[in-house]
Amino acid sequence: MAEPETTVESKYVVRPLEGEADLERWQTFMAASPQVNPFSMSAWLEAAGREVGAASEIWIAEKSGEWMAGVPLTSRRLAGRWHMGLPLAAYNTFHYRPARDAHPSSMTSEHLEASRALIEGTRGRLKNWDLMLSPTIDDVRPWIWEGWTAKPRYTYVLDLTRPLALTHAVRKHLRKCQEASFTFDSSWNLDALCSVFGATIERQGFGMRLTMEAFRRISDRLHEAGVAIMGIARTAEGEPAAGHILLSVPGVPVSFHWAIGTHARFLTSGVSSWLMVETAAELARRGFVTWDLCGADFPSIARFKSNLGGTLAHYFQVEAPRGRLESAYTSFKSSWRKLRS
Repeated sequence: MAEPETTVESKYVVRPLEGEADLERWQTFMAASPQVNPFSMSAWLEAAGREVGAASEIWIAEKSGEWMAGVPLTSRRLAGRWHMGLPLAAYNTFHYRPARDAHPSSMTSEHLEASRALIEGTRGRLKNWDLMLSPTIDDVRPWIWEGWTAKPRYTYVLDLTRPLALTHAVRKHLRKCQEASFTFDSSWNLDALCSVFGATIERQGFGMRLTMEAFRRISDRLHEAGVAIMGIARTAEGEPAAGHILLSVPGVPVSFHWAIGTHARFLTSGVSSWLMVETAAELARRGFVTWDLCGADFPSIARFKSNLGGTLAHYFQVEAPRGRLESAYTSFKSSWRKLRS
């Protein structure tokens, strides 16, 4: 696993974290970074990695003992270590120390230097490596300059400190669901959630690379760690109609969408929109200030999320240079997806 530390450009030391003290320091560093998200937490890396046989290590670039940037690396062993991502993870991103009150050129230089140090210091660690960078990272030149490719992706972010700017269509759905006496249930009930989530997977045919039993185990571990909460929309008779799980970093008032499902019988009821609006209100009551809806790259999903009045945010997927074997794997994966669809 760990190798001797690597010195890059003399100013930076790039090394893997070792020991509990380092991991505790990572949690503090990651939670204070502008890129804070639950998919970089040790609790997530351990819970999801255990179910898919993935090992994780966290690398940091430090200067004079201060951590400047860090990134979790997750891999599985297949004739070397391959990055295949963790299931249902919205981001796997670099993290940086909070911005300092300095001249913009100094901050840009720090970003470029720390990023390139970490990229160079981890070069060759993983095959097939790509990153879903946080929307807070606008400057992807460090990756491009190292031969990576960059692709824009999109998400919507809701501001929970003010009323949602809902479309007329969503307001109609809300009235319809109120008249039907739907109720919002925030208690943790995986049986209820899986009844609608499983129905959605079966209906849409998407693969989450997990069995439902593994999904349950991850969900329970994240809930026990204080990372996961749930919202269920129930009919007047108490039947689950729609539901989702949201993730957050304890102590940080930002929520991230994770898993969602709606039973086919209720698709025309408007309950999916109703659930989102009720959940936003619940998050605000709990002190959250923003909600990242984690993805808006498909037309139907983008339309649904845009109707909630959030802000469209872009982020980048960056992909490391590929060798022959990696390119062959990428081609096979692309063909398999086309065949499935």
